[in-house]
Amino acid sequence: METLFSEAFQIVIVLMVVDYMLGVLNAIRERRFNSDVSMRGVTKRLGLILIVSALFYLQGQIKTNDLIVLLSAQTLMFGAIISQLSSIRRNLKLLGLDTVLTRWIPEDRREEKDKNGS
Repeated sequence: METLFSEAFQIVIVLMVVDYMLGVLNAIRERRFNSDVSMRGVTKRLGLILIVSALFYLQGQIKTNDLIVLLSAQTLMFGAIISQLSSIRRNLKLLGLDTVLTRWIPEDRREEKDKNGS
């Protein structure tokens, strides 16, 4: 379990870095780079890393097979991975790199709601 969690954590970190770099590239391309927006993105990612790290630490300290703790950790990691993949897809589309790869990445439903005015 610990190995699975730590591998998922590494995947989240890699996805965060890729997402951030794509976001910066998109902002530069659109000539909309804003250090405040960039700092908010970094802060959100650091907050997620802090929460995941704390959960990982607590999971190791508790040394329990409590189903709620295990499911909480896995749900958080799965949610973080899906969130990052969705953001990467959005950034790839904005950069005009909408390829076959983006068809396999979940679409961010918030975009549809914003377009429909809902």
